[in-house]
Amino acid sequence: FQGGELIMNEGYLPKDDVGFYLAGDERVNEHIGLTAMHTLWVREHNRLAQAIACEYPNWKDNRLYNEAKRVVVAELQAITYNEFLPALLGRNTLPGYWEYTNDQNPGYDDGIQANISNVFAVSAFRFGHSMLSPVLLRLDKDGDEIPQKHVPLRSAFFQPDKLEEAGIEPIFRGFASQAAQALDPMVVDDIRNFLILSPGDQQGFDLAALNIQRGRDHRLPAYNDVRESFGLRRIDSFHDPIWREGFGDKLAEAYDDPDQIDVWVGGLAEEEVGNTLTGETLQAILLEQFRRLRHGDRFWYEDQFYDEEIEELNQTTLADIIKRNTPIQKHEIQNNVFIASEIHDPVEVNATPGVTSETTRLSAPDPAEEIRRNRIMEAIRNGALG
Repeated sequence: FQGGELIMNEGYLPKDDVGFYLAGDERVNEHIGLTAMHTLWVREHNRLAQAIACEYPNWKDNRLYNEAKRVVVAELQAITYNEFLPALLGRNTLPGYWEYTNDQNPGYDDGIQANISNVFAVSAFRFGHSMLSPVLLRLDKDGDEIPQKHVPLRSAFFQPDKLEEAGIEPIFRGFASQAAQALDPMVVDDIRNFLILSPGDQQGFDLAALNIQRGRDHRLPAYNDVRESFGLRRIDSFHDPIWREGFGDKLAEAYDDPDQIDVWVGGLAEEEVGNTLTGETLQAILLEQFRRLRHGDRFWYEDQFYDEEIEELNQTTLADIIKRNTPIQKHEIQNNVFIASEIHDPVEVNATPGVTSETTRLSAPDPAEEIRRNRIMEAIRNGALG
């Protein structure tokens, strides 16, 4: 890097020789929305590096880089705990877990391990797969569909070229406007039957099946055993009121006994608790994990910055980050982009162009496409997907 800035190509991430973006996370190309988010935060890092360099012109590259990185990490932490988690778990759930005034901040606790639990990584934090919509909205500044159209979810995976055809701005406007699907065991067909389609394919991967099998491969405890480990009662009936309406019967069709339920399935099937989006099992896993991530982090931002800096960080929203690093104006997105500003009518998606095309199926193999496909398969084998 130079001047503390990360390498970019005209505001976008650099690419490799077959057109995939390069980033610190190999999943950067998995979904164009994820690619847009990576791009946004690299822009924010470079914006900060430039500002710091103007303030401290004698600082070396490495110092500029690390100071900008320190602020970006703090922004990510603040946004996660001040915006994302309250939207997911409800503000009334958080006191007693991590909300406190600075005067009450207990600081770093070296007795708490900040590692990621297996049940969180392999199962619980994959709850978002049930909230995906079948269409990725791309909106102009007036909230209308852009000329390049919305993107069917099945066509948004490992398609980096779709990002630059209209930029990241339409994607963020769409993110801010589109309400998520319900958090339940229902998963849209785009990731049940058409996940990661290559030209000529008519059947893709099933992400729900991958999640269930991944949990079994990792030998995760069954749903009831996980509940018991978090001090929750065991569920001994498919007719228990804990289940979302109608899902107890569906579970009874798939399992002989509640003790056999996979934790990913059971967690999604629970009725939400209070003003949260999750049931009590998911809530318990998420709260425990994020509490340890906060109190077990020796470099947590509230322990590393001055009070006035912490106040500024706590007032920073994801909307602020978006507006600082894109042409998006204040009136185009709401202050809290985790709460949808407008629920759009469902968008009907026809069959993905090319999936059933004879010309696609019969065309000669593209060497670059073969490389892409091999990398995708490698990512799946390594567990990077999702």
